[in-house]
Amino acid sequence: MPPKNTREINRFLRVATQRLDDAQLLLDGHRYTGAVYLAGYTIECTLKALLISVTPASQSRTVIASFRGKDGHSFESLKARYLRQGGLLYPSRFPAP
Repeated sequence: MPPKNTREINRFLRVATQRLDDAQLLLDGHRYTGAVYLAGYTIECTLKALLISVTPASQSRTVIASFRGKDGHSFESLKARYLRQGGLLYPSRFPAP
């Protein structure tokens, strides 16, 4: 059964996809700094979607509100919160393709 907070999850994933597309365009145009920045934003939005996905729907507004401020933009903080909520572990390194 899908989580009841699917709308919020999809919103963050949609933004992540859009920023990844933007990052690719900048990378293709040799605008590396902007590409890296937007790629990082892609990761941040994806982590937020993951965190929301393991949060009870009744608490999703509180979690989304907590994304403001320093911890809401920290990969490590978002990852730690996701794991504390029961999220699955993911590898620290991915095998080379």
